[in-house]
Amino acid sequence: MAACSSKGTYGIPDGFRAPVAKAPPPPPPPPPPLKPVSILYYAKVTGDDAVTLLQGDTFALRVLALRQLAEARVVPVQEADVRIDANRGALLPMSEQPPSAWLDRPIPPVPQILEIAKLMDPGSNSIRLLLDSLLPAAPTMRMALLPQNKQAARAVLDRLDRLDATGLISPEQHAAEVEALYALINSTRLPDTDAPPLPPPPPPPKAKPKGHGSGAGHRGSSPLYVPDPTNFEAPKLDPKTTSQAGLYLMQVPDPSQADKAWTMLKTQSPELAKLGMVLVRTDLGDVGVTWRLVAGPVTVEEARSLCEGVRTKNQDCTPIPFPKNGTPPPMPKVAPAAETKTAPMAEMPPKASPAAETPKAMPETPMPTQAAEAPKTPAPEK
Repeated sequence: MAACSSKGTYGIPDGFRAPVAKAPPPPPPPPPPLKPVSILYYAKVTGDDAVTLLQGDTFALRVLALRQLAEARVVPVQEADVRIDANRGALLPMSEQPPSAWLDRPIPPVPQILEIAKLMDPGSNSIRLLLDSLLPAAPTMRMALLPQNKQAARAVLDRLDRLDATGLISPEQHAAEVEALYALINSTRLPDTDAPPLPPPPPPPKAKPKGHGSGAGHRGSSPLYVPDPTNFEAPKLDPKTTSQAGLYLMQVPDPSQADKAWTMLKTQSPELAKLGMVLVRTDLGDVGVTWRLVAGPVTVEEARSLCEGVRTKNQDCTPIPFPKNGTPPPMPKVAPAAETKTAPMAEMPPKASPAAETPKAMPETPMPTQAAEAPKTPAPEK
């Protein structure tokens, strides 16, 4: 039987077709352009000149310090942007939500903050506490900064020019805030004042002499955490010693901050909860007076073992001899007596001793005498 062949189109047998090549998928659309980072607006005035221009404006100096930390790559730009966004009302009170409370407290000089932050480990608890001291990322209490009269509103207009020159706000934010301020000034919501606007504060001296070992530092300023213990020389631990050892964990600027830092450390490393804690006063020269937080006492082997575990959680720890001159942290403040509805001690009469007590006055009822109580019976006559 002869083979039957049937050729189709172009010599390809019927029922057989070459596979059709599929077209390649279209390329994915390009990613949207990144949102410009709001803290890196163009600045006409930078560096020390920006610090001088904003002198006296604590709110703006806090934002400027965080901007310069981001520009120096000490703090990630994204984290700095989040913190500034959460407190942008300190710069734009008319168009943004109120910032965190207590931002009007003074801070150390901006160059000193940069010097301190550069000594810190970028992922340590110390740098996070420093940033929280500058601008908290999630404020728990906010404070409105709206002008209280038209004179104050006019002063805010001059302030906006300085914020724009230092790159802390954008030109669009500047224009929107100016429009809102003029609407407020032309309204009747604020009391009118005829006093002329206040003159700008005089510029501070360009340079100030630094102290040497005097502890000038940031004493008297708002609490800012100082560098990790690896950046300052600590007492060495003799490997052959048999005395008690301690765990040198961090430094705090004031004893009142020790309880918060110690609670944070115990939460992060629960193995520290069984230890005690003392503070050691230390003078760091130009950086200022600080207090070293030391946990213990433990043996030398325990100190080394505990420090190895603490370091795995991104917290510095150095075994040192347990300090003999350490002081315990201050006791927490108790509630005042007025809240307990207890009468003040001054209003309570002093209690007299039993010997000094005076007898109470007795009623004037005549009391029988001892002779009347037992009259004698006459003897019988013999």
